Amino acid sequence: MRAGDGRLLVNEVFGPTVQGEGVSLGRPAVFLRLAHCNLTCTFCDTPYTWDWRRYATRNEAHAMPIAEIASDIRRRIEPLVRLLVITGGEPMLQQPSILLLLDLLRDLGRLPDVEIETNGTIAPSEELTRQVSRFNVSVKPSSAGMTGRRRMRPDAISALSETNKAVWKFVISDASDVLEVEEFVDRFEVEPVFLMPEGTTSDQLNAKYELVTRACIKNGWTVTPRLHIHIWGDKRGV
Repeated sequence: MRAGDGRLLVNEVFGPTVQGEGVSLGRPAVFLRLAHCNLTCTFCDTPYTWDWRRYATRNEAHAMPIAEIASDIRRRIEPLVRLLVITGGEPMLQQPSILLLLDLLRDLGRLPDVEIETNGTIAPSEELTRQVSRFNVSVKPSSAGMTGRRRMRPDAISALSETNKAVWKFVISDASDVLEVEEFVDRFEVEPVFLMPEGTTSDQLNAKYELVTRACIKNGWTVTPRLHIHIWGDKRGV
């Protein structure tokens, strides 16, 4: 399910808001959430972007002209927002159309910093790498409920690492996830590494902060909260 032909398959555009996770935590941002994903994580907090058994495609996946999206983003980022976060779903499924969008935003004179949030299973093109500021890579642990071959692609991981624009952000549900991250980091020698508790309520997140914090202290990594959950809860479009 890919739009193409001058369009992007969009779930929603929202903001200004703030980036709730990772290296740009708290920074004002506009979000472009794309529809469709190549994974089916059991703990996914945006299943409406891909789970067409539970959600109606016609309501959640909109093939929108790139010019219309660029106009909407430009309106939202004026005058003070300097960050566009492209998320999903899995944005890397639509790389050619994302490039057209970024080219158009540049032509309009308003290309902000661009972060792409990805599950790390698809390598970026050279053209896309040149245009983005950062890849926020969240490789999924076995607790996501899929085989290792499906959720972990060494070639894509290496390609993302070689861009020197990747930040590695891992969702932690329990101690077994921490062990998997340690093994992953040793194997692929990636940095910087951020750990984030899994959850869609403040209570769920708070229950895991000690585990996440101790792991970060032990390994020299960084704790990242889910700021948007603490502020707004599991609410869409904020």
